[in-house]
Amino acid sequence: MSLVNRLIHSASTTRLTVSGNKETYAALLTNEPCIVQPMSEQAAITVGIEASKAHRGYFQLTADIEANDVATVNGIGYKVHGVKIHNYGGSPHKRVLLEQTV
Repeated sequence: MSLVNRLIHSASTTRLTVSGNKETYAALLTNEPCIVQPMSEQAAITVGIEASKAHRGYFQLTADIEANDVATVNGIGYKVHGVKIHNYGGSPHKRVLLEQTV
């Protein structure tokens, strides 16, 4: 089964923008297919995020998502800590390190 078929959630994202001396979060992605899963306690400790808040997200390779973006999936907010591109095999994708904020 292709990874794309497993992207059962959808995300909206915002990105911090700066205009002069004013910082705001601007809408970026809407209804972007993804899947978000909790990380194991050991994996959370390894990346330095509280275990109950540590998650991994999987997005299509074409998704415009970067560290420090804020993603909302099923009404739950997450801060993006990092993005790793997996551009190989039958299901290229982005694996995203997320910390639950809400």
